[in-house]
Amino acid sequence: MANYKISGWVWLILGAIVAGYSQFVMRSTNSNLIFFFYVGLASLGVGIAKIVIKIILKNPKNRKKESSESVRETNPQHQIILCPNCMAKNYNTFNYCQSCGHKLK
Repeated sequence: MANYKISGWVWLILGAIVAGYSQFVMRSTNSNLIFFFYVGLASLGVGIAKIVIKIILKNPKNRKKESSESVRETNPQHQIILCPNCMAKNYNTFNYCQSCGHKLK
């Protein structure tokens, strides 16, 4: 069985539609659609939570990656050199460019 992930924006939009439409129908026809209103609100909450969690989790990864790259650049054994052919970053221990395969040494 496939594992599908629904985006936070989809949850947010569908929740707003369900909550708004059920509220509209309840006011215009005196129907009792309170269950659907709460389902829409719950869906809104899930969408907001997924978006906020994605934003929070995205930032530390970027900071960690940047800090690890700066540590590697300052380590004398792993200096960064540029490929003369494609200007890609490579370690000085590499014999060939990771990007284009040009000989570095």
